[in-house]
Amino acid sequence: MEIILNTEGYERGFYTGIFGHFDGHNLDSAVAIRFLEKQGEQLVFKSGGGITFQSEADKEYKEMQNKVYVPVY
Repeated sequence: MEIILNTEGYERGFYTGIFGHFDGHNLDSAVAIRFLEKQGEQLVFKSGGGITFQSEADKEYKEMQNKVYVPVY
């Protein structure tokens, strides 16, 4: 976490993981792999993933590129 903070230079706030809303009877949940976060008057696109000791750098890089591609017209 220290390396990430030093590299990115800002607090991530919400990041990947499970989140949801429980009203006492119903659970509405999702996994945040890609999402938009409102920061002031702008929207910031965020994407996450996981790297393990079995990960292959070139495959992880290609996956990251595919995740962050947003076709905006």
